[in-house]
Amino acid sequence: METTLHPISQKILADFQPRKAKAQKQAFIDWLIPALAEEGIDMRIESQGWIFKSNNLVVGSPKDCEFVLGAHYDTAPVLPFPNFIIPRNLLLTLLIQMVMMFFPLLVWWVLVTGINSLIPNIPEFITKFIRLSLPILYFVILFFGPTNKHTANDNTSGIITVIETMLAMDPEDRERVCFVLFDLEEVGMFGSSAFRQKHASAMNDKILINLDCVSDGDHLMLVINRPAFKTPDFKENIQSSFEKALENTPGKSFHIDPAWRSIYPSDQMGFRKSLAIAALKKAPIIGLYLDRIHTKHDVFFDVENIRIISQALLAYTESLVPGKTVIEDC
Repeated sequence: METTLHPISQKILADFQPRKAKAQKQAFIDWLIPALAEEGIDMRIESQGWIFKSNNLVVGSPKDCEFVLGAHYDTAPVLPFPNFIIPRNLLLTLLIQMVMMFFPLLVWWVLVTGINSLIPNIPEFITKFIRLSLPILYFVILFFGPTNKHTANDNTSGIITVIETMLAMDPEDRERVCFVLFDLEEVGMFGSSAFRQKHASAMNDKILINLDCVSDGDHLMLVINRPAFKTPDFKENIQSSFEKALENTPGKSFHIDPAWRSIYPSDQMGFRKSLAIAALKKAPIIGLYLDRIHTKHDVFFDVENIRIISQALLAYTESLVPGKTVIEDC
């Protein structure tokens, strides 16, 4: 099935993948808000914070909506290694992350020790400076390094899916949803935290559906936390919506995992009720995994994934309308 992105989404994919620096974010915002206004959609900026000031982009009312659909729009530095995640095996994920992060430091430590042995008369303060300089620089690069120009999956795919879903909705269905593009996820989820604090009473019983890295993998993982899992009809309606969206789509699948069994580190983790959606690949032994993000290799954008998720979210929204069912209206 051929899938065509809306011109707004095409523009984001072509011209606005880097969104890390303040100027890059501002250029994106200055273009996106008028572009959506031309489609009859009013997007506003919610600024909050001081040291880590976030500018969340919001459409709709958290108080009056039935659920919140979100994705972070900020992007990460380019790194020499991928942010490798195995949601169903937290210990293995942490082990891999530690090896990738600390192996270069270990090599540096050994080299400095070797140099000190070969040249024993080097003053101690110079040795200490050399020993500490790379680790400090290394961790600065991890968080504040050069902008990654390739963010097709993380998280250009998430914001495009939010926008495609929003644009495809009838106006009356759109009013049932609050759409949010979160800022500052990559440096500590500060944007989603600010949104949660600002709308604490409204979000106490609303479900956040968070899209993060949904375009590089044939296996869609839906990680649902316990309060959302216990919400009447939520799991059943989401499941039937994705089953319908995946009809006649060979090679694609979806998996609903409880958050106490699969860990997916993203903005939804701070909310009382949440569902995370990501696209993963599958390998023997390790199972479902995510790779390539935060590197120059983050260039894979499967438009079919965006179509499937958007169609499922449209069907789920319609299932909230009294008298409608997912099967009848997809």
